[in-house]
Amino acid sequence: MHATRFVGVSDHELFPNQSRIKHPSRRSRTKSDQAITVAVSQSFDIIIVGAGIVGAACAAECARAGLKVLVLDRGPVAGGTTAAGMGHIVVMDDSEAQFALTAYSRTLWHQLVRDLPADVEYDQCGTLWLAADEEEMAEVHRKQRHYTERGVRVEVLDETGVEAAEPNLRPGMAGGLRVPDDAVLYPPCAARFLLGQAKHYEKSALR
Repeated sequence: MHATRFVGVSDHELFPNQSRIKHPSRRSRTKSDQAITVAVSQSFDIIIVGAGIVGAACAAECARAGLKVLVLDRGPVAGGTTAAGMGHIVVMDDSEAQFALTAYSRTLWHQLVRDLPADVEYDQCGTLWLAADEEEMAEVHRKQRHYTERGVRVEVLDETGVEAAEPNLRPGMAGGLRVPDDAVLYPPCAARFLLGQAKHYEKSALR
């Protein structure tokens, strides 16, 4: 049997007489605490602590793989760091590992686009890396070669091209690099969507 649940720990049904979960030391744990731990571990294959964008994504993937998932958070879905995130889906190149990971992440989001609800506010607006002078334009050309060699679409813009792409920038920029397939979204709603995906996989598995 497959099951995916999100539970705010402040109202967890396993702790009906407590306003929040306590974290007793091993010595102070009661038999009741131990019994609850055993019951939870036997009911779910994996317990994810944190219902932010990362926890929600992990829940969706685990549920799709057929695991029984429980997600715990002390507050609402995406109520912590995720709520303050900018939601920039961007390929970064500070290292080869970072490039590979962020490019793969962007590919996964592209695959979800058709299923994303309107409140996720997904917008493939692209990223514009700016160069203020010729020294920074040299970095633009380096990034252009780096991205192109690894199969990521980019476009080098001169001063006129930058002004056309973003009219609100100050005049006099040397140019920039546009990455058209980058995007932005609203992280809290994206996290809720991913938890919904986990529940969807649950229903599919039960059929």
